[in-house]
Amino acid sequence: MPIYAKRLDDNELKKMRFWYALPENWQEMNYRDFLPERRKLISKVVEEAYKKL
Repeated sequence: MPIYAKRLDDNELKKMRFWYALPENWQEMNYRDFLPERRKLISKVVEEAYKKL
């Protein structure tokens, strides 16, 4: 992740985290905490993708 943080601006990182359904500070999260948070974000990604159809 640090490689991308250096190459991308904050807006691009935010978009990347959205489309990959990654919660903020995901790399520091416990896996059991990460999964439910990611599930919520995945549903938002699916909803947004459906709107684009």
